[in-house]
Amino acid sequence: MNSVGIATACMNRELNLIKAIPSWLKSGADKIHIIDWSSDLNLQEFIEDKLGVNSKVKFFRINNKKKWVLTHAFNLALSSLDTNFIAKFDCDHICKNNFFKEIDLRKGIFYRFNCKDNKIGTNGAFISDRNILEKVNFFDERIITYGWDESDLFERVQEFAKSIVFLDSDLIDHLPHTNKSRTEEQNLRIEEKISHYLNINLHEFNTKSNFFKNALSKQWTINSQSGYLIKNKKNFFNNQEFSQKEYFPPDVVNLSFVLTIEYFQNNKYNNLNNKIQSLVIFKKLLEEIVEQDLLESFSKQWELVNAIKLIYSSDEPLNRKFITDKLKKNFINSSIIEEVSDVRIEFIENYCRYLFCD
Repeated sequence: MNSVGIATACMNRELNLIKAIPSWLKSGADKIHIIDWSSDLNLQEFIEDKLGVNSKVKFFRINNKKKWVLTHAFNLALSSLDTNFIAKFDCDHICKNNFFKEIDLRKGIFYRFNCKDNKIGTNGAFISDRNILEKVNFFDERIITYGWDESDLFERVQEFAKSIVFLDSDLIDHLPHTNKSRTEEQNLRIEEKISHYLNINLHEFNTKSNFFKNALSKQWTINSQSGYLIKNKKNFFNNQEFSQKEYFPPDVVNLSFVLTIEYFQNNKYNNLNNKIQSLVIFKKLLEEIVEQDLLESFSKQWELVNAIKLIYSSDEPLNRKFITDKLKKNFINSSIIEEVSDVRIEFIENYCRYLFCD
């Protein structure tokens, strides 16, 4: 007889879990694994205080994560289960009683919902033969912001699944939430500025830019360097030495923004003769970011520098003194101690000499 487990992960969604878990307990699942991704409160303590302790439900808390990353959190949840089949539910998915008894779970089959015909918000739920998820190496961990993560997984699954079965929409429902809640725990400064400039929904913009990042990069496979998969399931959360191992190349990230701008301009505006060149828009918004609020994170500053490098590789020059002065000012002002400030002065001067040389 096939065993089945439910995997979920969340950050500060305890009120959704209170409503969802009772339906999961009536679904016929053998195990329920919940990743608490550095929530403000301890999810296990909160849930067990409200619903009581249940031997089927296990919580695993990940500490010291400031930003929500779906692919990282769910890779931990999915790979923690040793059941024959694994169901991926978001913490706002409510399933029908005896959910798994109404589905003919067969080896080598991937079960999902059809986003075109089903209820809003249920597209992310699926059930998979565990072997399929292991062969595709679960979610692509290079995708660290909202959008395209599930579509990419579904595309890669087709190579290893005997067939894809679309489930009846009546089997699952979705608790309503605001669009803001999808990305409020993520850092999307550049994406927010570009989508606002284009008057495009942030989630649509980010999904499309993640699509381009993924399409321009090598495919995520079993050989990719995963940092959030559980290899040894015994005491696997004791050390919590989870870290991202692979990244999209900086030039790919920057190019994806330009291509996304181009995509929405081509599909948004009727008169294409009046549209602004995508590279010009990207350049303009980068200048605003440098001038107004260079991101505090040093890694994000590097991302911005790489973005500026991409712009400088184009034929249209920027105001070089403006960029140089603003980078120096913000790098120095964000330094905590004098020693760090000195290092940043040296860095930016050397970098500018390299960047602006003829």
